[in-house]
Amino acid sequence: MRPTASTNTLQEFRFCTHLAVLWIGILLTSFSAQAAPQECEWPAINKECRPWTYWWWLGSAVNKEELTRHLEAYRKAEMGGMHIVPIYGAKGYEASYIPYLTPQWMEMLAHTTREGARLDLGVDMTSGTGWPFGGPWVGPEDAAAHVFIEKLEWDSSKVEIPLQCSEQPEAQLQAVMAYGREGEIIDLKSKVGENSILDWTPPPGMWRIYAVFQGWTKQQVKRAAPGAEGNVLDFFSSKKLSDYLARFDEAFKDFDAPPPRAFYNDSFEVYNANWTDRFFDEFEKRRGYDLRKELPALLLEGAPQHCARVRSDYRETVHDLLYEDFTQTWAAWCHGKGSLARSQAHGSPGNLIDLYGAADIPETEGFGRGGAEILVSKVASSASHLLGKPLTSSESCTWLGEHFQVSLAQVKPAIDQFFVAGINHIVYHGMPFSPKDVPYPGWLFYASTHFGLTNTFQRDFPELNRYISRCQSFLQGGSPTNDVLLYLPIYDLWAKEHGEKNMLQYCQVHNADDWLKTNMKPTYSAAEYMWSHGYTFDYVSDSILKDHLEGNDAGISNGLQTYKAVLVSNCEIMPTATLERLIELARQGGTILFQEGLPKDVPGLNNLERRKKRLGQLVGQIMQQADFDGNMARAKIGQGKILIGGNLPKLLEAIGIERERMADSGLEFVKRKHDFGIDYFIANRKEPAYDGWLPLSIDAKSVLTYDPLHGNKGLAQIRQQKPGETQVRLVLQPGDALVLRALKTEVDHPAWPYTTIKGVSTVLEGPWKLEFIDGGPELPASRSLQELGSWTDGGDEKSAAFSGTGSYRTRFSLPTTTADGWYLELGEVHETASIFVNNQHAGSLWCNPFHLDITPFLKKGENELEIQVTNLMANRIAAMDRVGQEWKNFFFVNIDYKPFDASGWEPMPSGLLGPVRLVPFQLE
Repeated sequence: MRPTASTNTLQEFRFCTHLAVLWIGILLTSFSAQAAPQECEWPAINKECRPWTYWWWLGSAVNKEELTRHLEAYRKAEMGGMHIVPIYGAKGYEASYIPYLTPQWMEMLAHTTREGARLDLGVDMTSGTGWPFGGPWVGPEDAAAHVFIEKLEWDSSKVEIPLQCSEQPEAQLQAVMAYGREGEIIDLKSKVGENSILDWTPPPGMWRIYAVFQGWTKQQVKRAAPGAEGNVLDFFSSKKLSDYLARFDEAFKDFDAPPPRAFYNDSFEVYNANWTDRFFDEFEKRRGYDLRKELPALLLEGAPQHCARVRSDYRETVHDLLYEDFTQTWAAWCHGKGSLARSQAHGSPGNLIDLYGAADIPETEGFGRGGAEILVSKVASSASHLLGKPLTSSESCTWLGEHFQVSLAQVKPAIDQFFVAGINHIVYHGMPFSPKDVPYPGWLFYASTHFGLTNTFQRDFPELNRYISRCQSFLQGGSPTNDVLLYLPIYDLWAKEHGEKNMLQYCQVHNADDWLKTNMKPTYSAAEYMWSHGYTFDYVSDSILKDHLEGNDAGISNGLQTYKAVLVSNCEIMPTATLERLIELARQGGTILFQEGLPKDVPGLNNLERRKKRLGQLVGQIMQQADFDGNMARAKIGQGKILIGGNLPKLLEAIGIERERMADSGLEFVKRKHDFGIDYFIANRKEPAYDGWLPLSIDAKSVLTYDPLHGNKGLAQIRQQKPGETQVRLVLQPGDALVLRALKTEVDHPAWPYTTIKGVSTVLEGPWKLEFIDGGPELPASRSLQELGSWTDGGDEKSAAFSGTGSYRTRFSLPTTTADGWYLELGEVHETASIFVNNQHAGSLWCNPFHLDITPFLKKGENELEIQVTNLMANRIAAMDRVGQEWKNFFFVNIDYKPFDASGWEPMPSGLLGPVRLVPFQLE
């Protein structure tokens, strides 16, 4: 159950109203001496600011009339765009399926992009169906590959045996190598004749023979659309990718409509893919030696350090192929179609920063009840910040809760979690296309939060979308401003093991325990410390350090923002080129921080002694110029410096990095800078409320407060008690979020109204008249209520099965208490509420806190109050399952990936539970 607002909370805390104190704003505006400058206005909202959504086309059983109906409904709901993902179909509608990429399918796409342009809705599409890339035109020669290595011990007797992969007899032999005890290595591929018979007489001694086979993962496209079933593509070959995309080239050849805004690549879920047919050649070209001569080490046979070097080289080669042959090649293809590339890099066996950065719109993901993990989401936003990408998107709210049990109030904190991580382009997961004549609940997708048209919360869904749009209008403006670059030590990760079966290291967003929290523990600990203490940072990779950053007198810049330092936290393994680059950045004026010492080793195997010697020279070069101050070493390098120490707080303090002290109160934030100042998005995602003077690490002359929930703004009270810091009068209830715009100049603008609870609140006792006005399966009978409670109580089966909207009406006399205004506090609500006072719409409430200023709508004496409350879909679905009503005519499972069955659910609380109170306030 969602927590509810309480009168005690309101009475204990003095708070600025984040709600519609409309009459105050009108009065203050009328007395304003002059129009506020442009920077005081709300940023303009375009379709990129509004939330987008995954849009599943089940069976691609779409038609133009229904497409238009959906698009118009989505635009009315304040959506910004649709991401088309064709998937499996619904039983009984096979005759309506449209095979993927056929002329008829392309005609539906053209109609969608034209209608999208008319309605100011963007349209993206997956470069395939379901996920990952693949289809019927991907034959075995282009399919995702897996390496099998089989070995046997042999004496000096003649070898005459067939070589065949025991796990996949059809796998293709790529290499046969023999290893002697004296270190001799012999390539036996030429000794393999017809029928794959190895015919070889070995020299005296014992030999180990290794046969390398290229097999296949045999993975099929998951949730493929009709006409698109087939093998998953080999992601490590640009030629195979080009062959795959040729099918799209043909389909788009005569496309005469607006192109999709972006093509999309889902997270790397190519299970067990770890090879490609030219891997040996690519490895030798990139790593400088023949991997066939290191097969035992690849299988972790031998000295651990030697094996770790070979494995690291193998993993780096896989990364290179995934980055160059797949992501960069695919992004260039997208551009050739007049579209952007939007890509999820996570789940892949590579350096996520580089893989995210190869796309125009990097996309992260939130999965499960916990939503996204901020320190993982920041990998995607870091790539955008460092490479100048204006948008970082998110697959949002996937499996946020069990089907039909997720409220808008649960969605908001999941979205705020993305915002503070630097994400600024929300994409819901998601909405199914569902024809109007499909019985309730329509077509659904199995792994999502259902944001579609049949959800009861659609009545108040636009309110969530307006909130997101207002937030993103700030978060997409200006440019990022962070202080520290935190080096992501990918070679430390690539040198660690999970065992022979896991030859690759996969970096996932919803399970970072292995790759980030364990195998990069020092880096994760540094990130966690900086986040919790208000130090702003982005992650950085070796290649971005090398190619996209320069040092100067102010720090280290990418041309858009300047960082004050690079932090390397207890990195064990670093390429000499990276350390050379860090020294050069210092020489140019930058500051480099090494926590727990300098790197101790280099990655990989080739030219090892030469590279280790060079690393030692670089380390020595730094230490020769270092002065020691207690437990910290300082080396002056050119125009900049390098600091080495074990205490991270002291390292950060030593170079004067200002932290945002608001983090000490548990508040989370993200910043964007403009020429006129800095925008802060600030969220209070924890208990208790914040009430006080909030410190900002900026010398501001004015601070404007913007409430994205209700669209209010005003000039905040500020004070300055120390140079370079401005304190802002602020109150944030648990779950609240605000935007503060700190300006360098004084502005003339209406003030933000601050209020204090005054007097005793009045409980509206009723009686209440409850009338069911919309929903199903049928409307229960109206009733009079002497006290509020869940409409599912009392044993009425129709009410217990009902999902929809009930109207609560009562009349009350306005108390004669002297007050500047009145809040209506609803108490416990399940789940959203629209409030009407004297037949005027006063506002809608869909998340905590459930209270609203209704002062402008009140009159002396008697007043009429109507509260329209909408519950979740759960009760109706449960009732359908209890009577065996069939509605799951498509693939559908529960959150635990087991058959979905709601028949055992107890009715979820529904309606207005209260107590409902009038709370008097006064203006400060």
